[in-house]
Order: sequence, then structure tokens, then C-alpha cells
Amino acid sequence: MQFRSRACALLAFALAACEAESSADLDLEAGRAHLAKGEIDAARGRLERAMAAAPGEFDPAWNRALVDVVSGDVEAAWQALDALRVGRSTSPAQAALVGVYMLTLAARFELERPAESTRWAARQASLDPAGGAGDRWVALLVERAGTGSAHAESLRVELAAALRGPLGQKAARDARRWARRLDPATPPARARSALEVSADVEPDGPRESLRRAAARAAVEAAGGVLEPNRLTAAEDAVLVERYSVTRDIVTGRVSIDGEVLERALKATVPTSTPGK
Repeated sequence: MQFRSRACALLAFALAACEAESSADLDLEAGRAHLAKGEIDAARGRLERAMAAAPGEFDPAWNRALVDVVSGDVEAAWQALDALRVGRSTSPAQAALVGVYMLTLAARFELERPAESTRWAARQASLDPAGGAGDRWVALLVERAGTGSAHAESLRVELAAALRGPLGQKAARDARRWARRLDPATPPARARSALEVSADVEPDGPRESLRRAAARAAVEAAGGVLEPNRLTAAEDAVLVERYSVTRDIVTGRVSIDGEVLERALKATVPTSTPGK
């Protein structure tokens, strides 16, 4: 009798699980069908039932997030997609799929919602740090800073966040310059000075060759010692604006950040001892 009772209980449990699975599948397919027809409310209801019947499953949660995208509730959609991307039950392949979709979505909203463009550029930079979105984020922030159309403190916080990720040379310089300018405790930065420079093209390319030649010229002009550590530090003060190459000679225009150059000259010390 006891064995029979246990068998019945196990059978009931298995039937309930099958019924729940069947219900989740039916609701998922119905929700997809409603979504394809643009029947948003019906799709939302069926997909939420599918999620309740199969908590943690990828497909119901994915399609429920798409309902928010289609209905225009993009913030809710973004939060749902991000939670799904990092979810414990999401496979690496599924996480990659969601990440690619989120990047596409952010790029679309950056164009469609100009008032929120910096937010969407920042989200792209967070999802794909090496994809160049960080530079675009900084460019948008600098544009806002230049027009005075945004709160200085919020801009400074965003610029600091952008600087924590990988940036190109120009974007990093612009971000640091504006972050200092927006910091009330920082004195105004010195103006850049322009310089025309020529140099032999070395193995690492014309841009780096031009930067080294400009750093050397700037240190010489400032009366500093042409010492390797000092020259390397001074390269951070050089921004290459344009250049051309003719017969292995690179010629171009650079600008020198006087404040960065001064810090480089003060912070570096000769690696060799005079007289030895």
C-alpha cells in the first residue's frame, strides 16, 4: 500500500510537470503569434503566463522583453534584456545573442532619440568597450559641454566614467580637458600651442614618429633635458592634428598641451647620474 501511494504521488508530480511544460509552450507560441501580429497586450499576457509556468527559461523572457521593445517601453526592455544577458541560466551563446541585439538596439536609439544620445552611446561603450563607442560618447559629451546645454556636475561624472574605459588618443585628451575645466577646484587649463613638425617614419608608423619628434621639440623649447623618460612623458602632451607622408618623411601639424607638458617636465627625473 505504501509503495502504491508513493507511485501515485510520483505519477501525479510527473503529470503536473508535463502539464506545466505544455502550458508554458502553448503560452509561448501564442505570445509569439500575437507579437508577430502586433497584438501587444495579448502577447504580453500570454508571455507573462509562460514565464510564470517556466521561470528561468530563456525563450519566454526573451520574447517578453521584445514586447517592451515593440511597445516603446525601451527602459523596461533594456533592464529585462540586461538581466537576461547575465542570468545564471542563460547559456554563453544566448548571452552573446542578447548582447549583439542590445548593441543594435542602443545604436538605433542613439540615432532616433537625439536628446538621449549620450545615454545610448554610454551603454554601447559598456557592452563593447573596444568597439569605439567610448570615443563617440566623449564626442557627444564634449558637444554638450561646448554648448552649455547640460548640468556641469553630471557632465563631469560622465566624463570620468568614460575615462575608465579604453579611448582613442583624442577622445581621452578631450575628456581629461573638459573634466578639469568642469571641476571647480581645478584652475583653467593652459591653451594649446601649435607646431609644424617633420620626422623620419619609424617602424611603428608616421603618427607615432611625429609624436616623438614633437615631444623632443617641445622639451627643447621648454629648456628641458632630452632624457628618455622625460621625452616619453612629454608625448602625452602631443596631439597629432594632421599629417602627410612623402618618401618616408612624415610632416604634420601638432598641438602641445602646456599643462601636460609642464607636469611631464616636473615629474620625470634623469635615469643617468651626471658625471658618470
